[in-house]
Amino acid sequence: KRRGWIAVHWVGVLLLVGCEESVRPRGEAITLDVPRGLPTLPGNSETALTRELVSLGRELFHDPRLSSDGTVSCASCHQAEAWFMDGRRVAVGVGGAQGTRNTPSVLNAAYFPAQFWDGRALGLEEQAKGPIANSREMNLPHDVAVARLADDPAYQRRFAEAFGPGPITLRRLVHAIAAFERTLLSANSPFDRFYYGGETAALDEAARRGLASFTDPARGNCAACHTIGAQHALFTDGLFHYLGVVMDADGELT
Repeated sequence: KRRGWIAVHWVGVLLLVGCEESVRPRGEAITLDVPRGLPTLPGNSETALTRELVSLGRELFHDPRLSSDGTVSCASCHQAEAWFMDGRRVAVGVGGAQGTRNTPSVLNAAYFPAQFWDGRALGLEEQAKGPIANSREMNLPHDVAVARLADDPAYQRRFAEAFGPGPITLRRLVHAIAAFERTLLSANSPFDRFYYGGETAALDEAARRGLASFTDPARGNCAACHTIGAQHALFTDGLFHYLGVVMDADGELT
Protein backbone atom coordinates (compact mmCIF):
# COMPACT_ATOMS: atom_id res chain seq x y z
CA LYS A 1 0.00 0.00 0.00
CA ARG A 2 1.21 3.51 -0.76
CA ARG A 3 1.88 5.56 2.28
CA GLY A 4 3.22 8.98 3.20
CA TRP A 5 6.93 9.65 3.73
CA ILE A 6 8.49 9.45 7.15
CA ALA A 7 9.86 12.42 9.08
CA VAL A 8 13.44 12.25 10.37
CA HIS A 9 14.44 14.14 13.50
CA TRP A 10 18.05 14.91 14.41
CA VAL A 11 18.60 14.42 18.12
CA GLY A 12 21.89 15.33 19.66
CA VAL A 13 25.34 13.97 19.08
CA LEU A 14 26.55 10.37 19.38
CA LEU A 15 30.26 9.67 19.38
CA LEU A 16 31.10 6.01 19.02
CA VAL A 17 34.72 5.37 18.11
CA GLY A 18 35.40 1.80 17.10
CA CYS A 19 38.20 -0.39 15.92
CA GLU A 20 39.33 -0.80 12.31
CA GLU A 21 36.41 -3.00 11.27
CA SER A 22 33.81 -1.44 13.56
CA VAL A 23 30.47 -0.59 12.04
CA ARG A 24 29.24 1.34 15.06
CA PRO A 25 28.58 4.82 13.73
CA ARG A 26 29.92 8.09 14.99
CA GLY A 27 28.48 11.54 14.49
CA GLU A 28 25.07 13.15 14.96
CA ALA A 29 22.54 10.55 16.10
CA ILE A 30 19.03 10.42 14.67
CA THR A 31 15.84 8.73 15.66
CA LEU A 32 13.04 7.95 13.24
CA ASP A 33 9.56 9.20 13.94
CA VAL A 34 7.81 5.95 13.01
CA PRO A 35 4.41 6.86 11.55
CA ARG A 36 1.01 5.42 12.38
CA GLY A 37 0.58 1.83 11.24
CA LEU A 38 4.16 0.64 11.75
CA PRO A 39 5.75 -1.06 14.77
CA THR A 40 8.89 0.14 16.53
CA LEU A 41 11.93 -0.43 14.35
CA PRO A 42 14.04 -3.44 15.35
CA GLY A 43 17.63 -2.60 16.12
CA ASN A 44 20.70 -2.78 18.31
CA SER A 45 23.93 -0.84 18.83
CA GLU A 46 25.23 -1.84 15.39
CA THR A 47 22.09 -0.64 13.62
CA ALA A 48 22.08 2.77 15.32
CA LEU A 49 21.65 5.61 12.85
CA THR A 50 23.57 8.84 12.55
CA ARG A 51 23.20 11.71 10.13
CA GLU A 52 26.63 11.00 8.64
CA LEU A 53 26.00 7.28 8.20
CA VAL A 54 22.61 7.70 6.53
CA SER A 55 23.97 10.44 4.25
CA LEU A 56 26.84 8.17 3.19
CA GLY A 57 24.44 5.29 2.58
CA ARG A 58 22.20 7.49 0.44
CA GLU A 59 25.16 8.49 -1.72
CA LEU A 60 26.31 4.89 -2.13
CA PHE A 61 22.75 3.78 -2.95
CA HIS A 62 22.74 6.21 -5.90
CA ASP A 63 26.35 5.74 -7.04
CA PRO A 64 26.72 3.83 -10.36
CA ARG A 65 30.44 3.36 -9.70
CA LEU A 66 29.41 0.30 -7.71
CA SER A 67 28.72 -1.41 -11.05
CA SER A 68 31.31 -2.77 -13.46
CA ASP A 69 30.56 -0.32 -16.29
CA GLY A 70 29.50 2.63 -14.15
CA THR A 71 25.89 2.66 -15.35
CA VAL A 72 23.88 0.86 -12.65
CA SER A 73 23.30 1.79 -9.03
CA CYS A 74 20.99 0.41 -6.36
CA ALA A 75 18.61 3.23 -7.27
CA SER A 76 18.49 2.07 -10.91
CA CYS A 77 16.15 -0.74 -9.86
CA HIS A 78 14.88 0.69 -6.57
CA GLN A 79 13.52 3.95 -7.95
CA ALA A 80 12.06 6.42 -5.46
CA GLU A 81 9.50 7.66 -7.97
CA ALA A 82 8.27 4.06 -8.44
CA TRP A 83 8.01 3.33 -4.70
CA PHE A 84 11.53 1.87 -4.74
CA MET A 85 10.72 -0.66 -7.44
CA ASP A 86 11.19 -0.36 -11.23
CA GLY A 87 7.94 -1.78 -12.63
CA ARG A 88 9.72 -4.29 -14.86
CA ARG A 89 8.94 -7.98 -15.18
CA VAL A 90 12.55 -8.76 -14.21
CA ALA A 91 15.41 -6.55 -13.07
CA VAL A 92 17.84 -5.23 -15.70
CA GLY A 93 21.55 -4.96 -14.90
CA VAL A 94 24.74 -3.86 -16.64
CA GLY A 95 24.75 -4.22 -20.40
CA GLY A 96 21.02 -4.95 -20.37
CA ALA A 97 21.47 -8.28 -18.62
CA GLN A 98 18.14 -9.58 -17.35
CA GLY A 99 17.65 -11.00 -13.91
CA THR A 100 15.37 -13.87 -12.96
CA ARG A 101 12.89 -12.03 -10.72
CA ASN A 102 11.28 -8.62 -10.46
CA THR A 103 12.64 -5.97 -8.14
CA PRO A 104 11.05 -5.92 -4.67
CA SER A 105 10.51 -2.59 -2.95
CA VAL A 106 12.84 -1.67 -0.12
CA LEU A 107 10.11 0.34 1.63
CA ASN A 108 9.74 -1.05 5.18
CA ALA A 109 12.40 -3.68 4.43
CA ALA A 110 13.98 -2.80 7.77
CA TYR A 111 11.31 -4.93 9.46
CA PHE A 112 12.08 -8.15 7.60
CA PRO A 113 15.04 -10.35 8.60
CA ALA A 114 14.75 -12.43 5.40
CA GLN A 115 15.60 -10.46 2.26
CA PHE A 116 15.17 -11.24 -1.46
CA TRP A 117 12.09 -13.05 -2.70
CA ASP A 118 13.56 -16.39 -1.62
CA GLY A 119 14.80 -15.15 1.76
CA ARG A 120 18.41 -16.13 1.12
CA ALA A 121 19.88 -13.03 2.82
CA LEU A 122 19.37 -12.53 6.55
CA GLY A 123 19.30 -8.78 7.01
CA LEU A 124 19.76 -5.66 4.92
CA GLU A 125 23.54 -5.72 5.19
CA GLU A 126 23.76 -9.22 3.73
CA GLN A 127 21.25 -8.31 1.03
CA ALA A 128 23.29 -5.27 -0.05
CA LYS A 129 26.25 -7.49 -0.94
CA GLY A 130 24.32 -9.54 -3.49
CA PRO A 131 23.47 -7.12 -6.32
CA ILE A 132 26.96 -5.56 -6.38
CA ALA A 133 28.68 -8.82 -7.30
CA ASN A 134 25.78 -10.47 -9.18
CA SER A 135 26.75 -10.88 -12.84
CA ARG A 136 23.20 -10.02 -13.93
CA GLU A 137 22.98 -6.91 -11.82
CA MET A 138 25.94 -4.64 -11.00
CA ASN A 139 28.59 -7.25 -11.86
CA LEU A 140 31.40 -5.80 -9.76
CA PRO A 141 33.60 -7.98 -7.50
CA HIS A 142 33.47 -6.79 -3.93
CA ASP A 143 37.19 -6.15 -3.69
CA VAL A 144 37.06 -3.93 -6.78
CA ALA A 145 34.10 -2.01 -5.38
CA VAL A 146 35.96 -1.35 -2.13
CA ALA A 147 39.12 -0.34 -4.03
CA ARG A 148 37.20 2.18 -6.13
CA LEU A 149 35.81 3.86 -3.04
CA ALA A 150 39.16 3.76 -1.24
CA ASP A 151 40.78 5.63 -4.16
CA ASP A 152 38.31 8.49 -3.84
CA PRO A 153 39.39 11.20 -1.31
CA ALA A 154 35.79 12.33 -0.89
CA TYR A 155 34.70 8.83 0.11
CA GLN A 156 37.72 8.49 2.39
CA ARG A 157 36.49 11.56 4.25
CA ARG A 158 32.83 10.46 4.27
CA PHE A 159 33.63 6.99 5.64
CA ALA A 160 35.85 8.51 8.35
CA GLU A 161 33.03 10.86 9.34
CA ALA A 162 30.56 7.99 9.50
CA PHE A 163 32.71 5.29 11.14
CA GLY A 164 35.82 6.91 12.54
CA PRO A 165 39.39 5.77 11.84
CA GLY A 166 40.04 2.75 9.67
CA PRO A 167 39.98 1.70 6.03
CA ILE A 168 36.98 1.46 3.77
CA THR A 169 35.80 -2.14 3.90
CA LEU A 170 32.98 -4.19 2.41
CA ARG A 171 31.37 -4.49 5.84
CA ARG A 172 31.29 -0.71 6.25
CA LEU A 173 30.09 -0.23 2.68
CA VAL A 174 27.04 -2.47 3.04
CA HIS A 175 26.34 -1.22 6.56
CA ALA A 176 26.03 2.33 5.24
CA ILE A 177 23.67 1.28 2.44
CA ALA A 178 21.55 -0.68 4.93
CA ALA A 179 21.41 2.32 7.27
CA PHE A 180 19.94 4.46 4.50
CA GLU A 181 17.44 1.73 3.63
CA ARG A 182 16.28 1.61 7.25
CA THR A 183 14.98 5.16 6.87
CA LEU A 184 12.72 4.19 3.93
CA LEU A 185 9.48 3.79 5.83
CA SER A 186 5.97 4.09 4.44
CA ALA A 187 2.81 4.34 6.54
CA ASN A 188 -0.06 6.63 7.57
CA SER A 189 -2.04 5.44 4.55
CA PRO A 190 -5.83 5.79 4.28
CA PHE A 191 -6.06 2.27 5.75
CA ASP A 192 -3.90 3.27 8.73
CA ARG A 193 -5.94 6.37 9.36
CA PHE A 194 -9.17 4.36 9.13
CA TYR A 195 -8.13 1.27 11.08
CA TYR A 196 -5.79 2.76 13.68
CA GLY A 197 -6.82 6.40 13.70
CA GLY A 198 -10.57 6.01 13.69
CA GLU A 199 -11.02 8.25 10.64
CA THR A 200 -14.09 6.65 9.09
CA ALA A 201 -13.93 8.90 6.04
CA ALA A 202 -10.39 7.76 5.18
CA LEU A 203 -11.78 4.73 3.28
CA ASP A 204 -14.70 4.97 0.91
CA GLU A 205 -17.55 2.45 0.95
CA ALA A 206 -16.00 0.19 -1.69
CA ALA A 207 -12.69 0.07 0.19
CA ARG A 208 -14.47 -0.79 3.43
CA ARG A 209 -16.25 -3.67 1.69
CA GLY A 210 -12.92 -4.85 0.35
CA LEU A 211 -11.37 -4.71 3.82
CA ALA A 212 -14.25 -6.77 5.20
CA SER A 213 -13.63 -9.48 2.59
CA PHE A 214 -9.87 -9.21 3.13
CA THR A 215 -10.22 -10.01 6.82
CA ASP A 216 -13.21 -12.38 6.81
CA PRO A 217 -12.09 -16.05 7.26
CA ALA A 218 -15.21 -17.20 5.42
CA ARG A 219 -14.58 -14.99 2.40
CA GLY A 220 -11.23 -13.66 1.17
CA ASN A 221 -9.27 -14.53 4.32
CA CYS A 222 -6.29 -12.65 2.85
CA ALA A 223 -5.32 -11.48 6.33
CA ALA A 224 -4.41 -15.05 7.29
CA CYS A 225 -1.03 -14.39 5.67
CA HIS A 226 -1.20 -10.64 5.00
CA THR A 227 -1.63 -9.96 8.68
CA ILE A 228 -3.17 -6.94 10.37
CA GLY A 229 -2.24 -6.46 14.01
CA ALA A 230 -4.01 -4.61 16.77
CA GLN A 231 -1.49 -1.77 16.71
CA HIS A 232 0.22 -1.98 13.32
CA ALA A 233 0.12 -3.75 9.97
CA LEU A 234 2.96 -4.83 7.72
CA PHE A 235 0.53 -6.95 5.67
CA THR A 236 2.76 -10.00 5.86
CA ASP A 237 3.52 -12.68 8.43
CA GLY A 238 7.15 -12.75 7.23
CA LEU A 239 6.94 -16.47 6.46
CA PHE A 240 7.16 -18.51 3.28
CA HIS A 241 4.14 -20.48 2.14
CA TYR A 242 3.75 -23.17 -0.49
CA LEU A 243 0.88 -22.09 -2.73
CA GLY A 244 0.93 -25.01 -5.15
CA VAL A 245 3.13 -23.32 -7.74
CA VAL A 246 5.36 -25.81 -9.52
CA MET A 247 9.15 -25.61 -9.18
CA ASP A 248 11.71 -27.02 -11.59
CA ALA A 249 14.73 -29.16 -10.66
CA ASP A 250 16.73 -26.02 -9.77
CA GLY A 251 14.12 -24.81 -7.33
CA GLU A 252 12.89 -22.03 -9.61
CA LEU A 253 9.20 -21.30 -10.01
CA THR A 254 7.77 -22.31 -13.38
